[in-house]
Amino acid sequence: MFVGWLERKRSPLDPVVRSLVSARIAQMCLCEFCVDITSMKVAERTGSTDKLLAVADWRQSPLFSDEERLALEYAEAASVTPPTVDDALRARLVTHFDAQALTETDGIDRPAKSVSPF
Repeated sequence: MFVGWLERKRSPLDPVVRSLVSARIAQMCLCEFCVDITSMKVAERTGSTDKLLAVADWRQSPLFSDEERLALEYAEAASVTPPTVDDALRARLVTHFDAQALTETDGIDRPAKSVSPF
């Protein structure tokens, strides 16, 4: 089910962005199965392992686009407890993503969190 969700053709998010966000959330949740699946997807969709190896340290890496950085920032902020999404981040998000894409980004963390050891 999770893999099918990642692979669906109709998504408001770019497949690379979706995979990067999924991989980062899987890392944060310490879900080894999710890390394996999403890592494979990042490598497949980007054509290399460069971004995959840098995703945990995306803030310092020059490999990520502005859109990817914003999506990763939002994913991290929304995935911690308590969430740290503030008004400034929301304002930046609406300039890059429509409501459908934001809703999807919110839902990406659900499968990894459901099997997280926390």
